[in-house]
Amino acid sequence: PAQVVVVPLDIGSDSSVIAARNTVARRTKSIDLVINNAGIFSPLSDRGIRDEPDYEDMVRLFNVNTLGALRVTEAFLPLLQPGEMKRLCYVSSEAGSIARSQRGAWFGYCMSKAALNRGVAYLFDRLRLEGYSFRLFHPGWMKTYMSGERNDRAELDPDDVAIAALDYFLSPQDEDRLVMRDWQGKAWPL
Repeated sequence: PAQVVVVPLDIGSDSSVIAARNTVARRTKSIDLVINNAGIFSPLSDRGIRDEPDYEDMVRLFNVNTLGALRVTEAFLPLLQPGEMKRLCYVSSEAGSIARSQRGAWFGYCMSKAALNRGVAYLFDRLRLEGYSFRLFHPGWMKTYMSGERNDRAELDPDDVAIAALDYFLSPQDEDRLVMRDWQGKAWPL
């Protein structure tokens, strides 16, 4: 417990990400692993193309779900570079899988997660050659507060999924192949 330090971080804010990185950099010269877990949802997600989609709300989703992970990655790369694992982990969703997502609307959420997946693939293509390793994780439908209140209709308990996620994030994999895996270890197409 004495080694855990809580660092405030709003991944939707450039200045907050930089402040968090600076706080960490004052405590250590290297880190081994970054887990990009932040994500938001919108109560407007059910709007279809004929229901006046709210583009401002979609931009808000992209700012956090996609660009937030990129902000954190960019900011923490200098601390990861001397680390032993050099591991970048991203929590995505099957909603971002172009081949497998079954949503009828959810434009902002699905598109933001698809863009996250593509961004991670882009980072993988460039940073893998420098020794970085990557994990892309689909946690499943969890009982979380992502929509503002606890979703008890969901299937999975977050504590159980966290155990599966940490196992995936920390276990050796085929590091030369980017795969999105779910809480059961099954591979999903990006």
